[in-house]
Amino acid sequence: MLVALPPELLDTSGNVCPFWGYSVIYPTPQAINCSSIDVFLTYKCGLRCTHCFVGDRLNTNQDMDFEMFTQIVGSAHQWGTREITLLGGEPTLYPQIAEAVRVIGDAGFRARIVTNGQRSYVRFLESLPAESTPPFICFSIDGASPGVHDRIRGRGSYGRLIEAMIETGRRRYAFAAILSVSRHNAADVSAVLELSSRLGCEYVNIHHVTNRGFACPDIVLGIDEWDDVFAIANQTAREAGLRIRIEDTFRGDEPHLASCAVRDGTNLMFLPDGRVHSCMMFIDLPDSHSFLWSDGQLQPVASLSSERCIVLAEGDVGCPALRRVNSALAGDAQKRGCHCRCIYDKREVGADSNPLTIGTHESATNRSLTI
Repeated sequence: MLVALPPELLDTSGNVCPFWGYSVIYPTPQAINCSSIDVFLTYKCGLRCTHCFVGDRLNTNQDMDFEMFTQIVGSAHQWGTREITLLGGEPTLYPQIAEAVRVIGDAGFRARIVTNGQRSYVRFLESLPAESTPPFICFSIDGASPGVHDRIRGRGSYGRLIEAMIETGRRRYAFAAILSVSRHNAADVSAVLELSSRLGCEYVNIHHVTNRGFACPDIVLGIDEWDDVFAIANQTAREAGLRIRIEDTFRGDEPHLASCAVRDGTNLMFLPDGRVHSCMMFIDLPDSHSFLWSDGQLQPVASLSSERCIVLAEGDVGCPALRRVNSALAGDAQKRGCHCRCIYDKREVGADSNPLTIGTHESATNRSLTI
């Protein structure tokens, strides 16, 4: 089936998709609409979490060139960007992390950091000038006790994380949490949400772990298991007065079936080596990036293996990435008559129904449904 894109998405630069034979597949930079972009500053990290989608790339310890970073920030206004999220690896291990936050603020964007809350984060926190505007902090938390969290992230990581969260709150900095759920910690979801509420998190993002990077298929929750997590998280959030955003992964109702960050041009994720993805579900597929950052601008990648070619070849229902990453799970969903939604579509639940700030983990779009 040929997928026709609207004229504003046509790229006349001469890039040709070998699958379709002409260049309708590549959105121009002007057609990209990303309220938030993700910049992976470094692959350095002191932890090796069992579900980390970056995987063996952490062993390269590669940093993004700082000039490249400043070019990206300088170009972000053209994509409708309001927030820039810094990730890794562990972004607070980036040599110029404080300068990166300043550059983002000076350009008029909100800075956001996703951190594991270990020693490098504390050093970063202590280095912030008293008069500066701090970034919004998102802490990765995977258990409500050392027994669960440390099994996933490493011995001693839980205690250091909780101390970092307490200190961040003591300084009256705004922060949230990110909970990535697998079979290693599904039973701890309610306790993590209750703990996050007590610590003062503004909200919690809840992700369904998929088998990328270090995550093996054995730890990925099946549909029934995820439905249980979804129900427990919703109930706990309401009882604790905590707002959450949770991936509404396996649903059969009609809205958002065609939603896809790659197809819609609503996500940009910049890696340290200059590759740019629209969906990190494709990170383990060789040469699947949509763009390269080259000569100070986004350059479309004309390749049959690019995520854009893959997505448009597979139609507009469900998640093409999940069909590549975990065909068994995608097949089970199809048998049940439900579709796998884009991982960047989340439902919001909590003490009130007010929408959360656009720009939570891994997504420029964060399209959400309030329930």
